[in-house]
Amino acid sequence: KAANASRSDNDESFDDYLSEMESERMQRIEPLCEASMRYLKPCADHIMLRVDEEHAGAVPRENSRLSDAEYGEDVRYEALLEREHLKMVEIEASGGDTSANVHLSWRRLLGHGLAGDADRAFADNHAAVAAGDPVAMHNEGYMYLNGEGVERDPLQAERMFRAAADYGQVDSINALGYLYYQGEGVEKNVTRAKEYFLEAATLGLADGFYNYGLILYTEDRNYDEAFKMFEAASEDGHVRGTYMSALMTLDGLGTEYVCDVAWKKLNGIVTN
Repeated sequence: KAANASRSDNDESFDDYLSEMESERMQRIEPLCEASMRYLKPCADHIMLRVDEEHAGAVPRENSRLSDAEYGEDVRYEALLEREHLKMVEIEASGGDTSANVHLSWRRLLGHGLAGDADRAFADNHAAVAAGDPVAMHNEGYMYLNGEGVERDPLQAERMFRAAADYGQVDSINALGYLYYQGEGVEKNVTRAKEYFLEAATLGLADGFYNYGLILYTEDRNYDEAFKMFEAASEDGHVRGTYMSALMTLDGLGTEYVCDVAWKKLNGIVTN
């Protein structure tokens, strides 16, 4: 018993020592962190403006690379793999593979690896909708909502998103939340939007976590839960989730204020 008590005392002493060392470290780092934050945060703010422009609308486009870091050390090798992959998809599409055709139409819409042609993208994608492909339904909803290759029609966008959601397309569930939140194609209803975002989050969609968190933050003022949602989105690589998590850490909302933690999050946005 005496030996156990001695070990317990030593453990407590060691924990106290670590706590004291961490406190001293933070006292040294905090002023430097706050000084550098005056330069770092405006950079992160600027990048977030770009991200918001690229992800305007209910359905995010393909993940945007804000730098070449994502490619790894050999950009040319990755580009070669990309071209080979595209060739394989084109072969599959020429053989009548519906999923391959949907993929190519989306690339054509974005001008990603193929010449941009929104009209053809819509036509090719619509053929896949007629064949009952739920991903094509989702993509067509995006095109109607944003007037890409077809006249803008939020009502038809809602129909397409709902049809895809009935097949379990989680992005479409999130998109329905967006429509209700913005009042696009449906009467604005924040409660319904929140329900759809929560469903998308429950299914593990990063945009669902983020959007649900945003309603908790802006509408409910439930900062504790909002922070958890932004953290969940951030862990899945959602840059806006990381940004909001960092801002809440800086403001001490829903979590403890720690400049060093917020700095690391914002620095990750700037450097990646």
